[in-house]
Amino acid sequence: MEHVLRELFSATDRPAEVYYRSAQGILALARDTEPEVFLLACQIAIQYGKCNYPFISNLVKSKCQGYLALQKKEDGARQAAIPLHANIRGSQAYK
Repeated sequence: MEHVLRELFSATDRPAEVYYRSAQGILALARDTEPEVFLLACQIAIQYGKCNYPFISNLVKSKCQGYLALQKKEDGARQAAIPLHANIRGSQAYK
């Protein structure tokens, strides 16, 4: 959470006072939600570079379901890739 707040206050050239309410909202979310969900939401926000209250709040409200579904889809796509084995011919076979 500390990294999220640092990113929030150092994100633009605006004065830090502009971000106080957003920081208060993020701290309130930290108090009111499950720690695992909140930390995952913070990690996602850092990953996407969107360390702001609306983004983190939406992740917490959805319990990061959209992100988790995307991760499952990507994992499934990795597993569905054609495995390498000795029976696959290279480009030389088609000349």
